[in-house]
Amino acid sequence: LIPMSWIRQAQQRWHQWFDRADVRSGQREPTGPRVVGVDVGHLGVNADATAICIMQGDVVQRVDVHKGLDTSQVTTLVAGELNVPGATAIIDSVGIGVGVLDQLRHAGQSVRPFKGSWGTTRQDTTHSWKFRNVRAASWWAMRELLDPSMGATLALPDDDELAIELSMPRWAPAANGFIDIEGKAETKK
Repeated sequence: LIPMSWIRQAQQRWHQWFDRADVRSGQREPTGPRVVGVDVGHLGVNADATAICIMQGDVVQRVDVHKGLDTSQVTTLVAGELNVPGATAIIDSVGIGVGVLDQLRHAGQSVRPFKGSWGTTRQDTTHSWKFRNVRAASWWAMRELLDPSMGATLALPDDDELAIELSMPRWAPAANGFIDIEGKAETKK
């Protein structure tokens, strides 16, 4: 779905932004709206990690990964990232993530739910392909944001684990002009 070479180019753009912005001293943020993407993990023996992605404009500033946090701890972390005017959190609200979404909503924060299984009318930029669900449309949108032939400007942090995870899913054309993205279970295999 997303070639590793496109990811590496996006990482080079991140280094160019980092060097120009002198972000180490906190001098300059990228322009554009701040979006905090949250995938809430679950506590337990086979715990999934919680991932919090901080994106502003076309720069993914960082992806923080945490293990062993409960929903209140995740809520506190996300609320701290929303202390920027106009910031919005998009939270995977299937399962345990709905608790974080609810807590932030009750605190008056700007939040939106993300449910990959929801249907969508979104099409690719050429209007040639449709998607069965929000998950497939979102993966394809990431592909389009990273495609050099489409004037890619998205910058990604130089993180090997992130690069591997972004490059793993496969896609295939399906009947009636739909694009299918392999499921999480297949990707994990």
